[in-house]
Amino acid sequence: MVATLPITVTLRPEKRGTFFAHHPWVLAKSLVPVRESVPPGSVIDLVLPDGRWVARGLYNGDSRIPVRLYTWNQEEE
Repeated sequence: MVATLPITVTLRPEKRGTFFAHHPWVLAKSLVPVRESVPPGSVIDLVLPDGRWVARGLYNGDSRIPVRLYTWNQEEE
């Protein structure tokens, strides 16, 4: 099995503090629009505009809550 890197999704600058409190839902309005096609259920890395890692979650672009975070530990898959 070939490991793939998570896709990077970026928070809008004004939303950066919210997700360090371990809130698991990321609303679409909190994200910079994703330019690439991301299949539902894909693992994503949520990052700040400067590229700093925040958390990892699952993506569904068809939802009002497109990112659901499941870990704030970058070493966890």
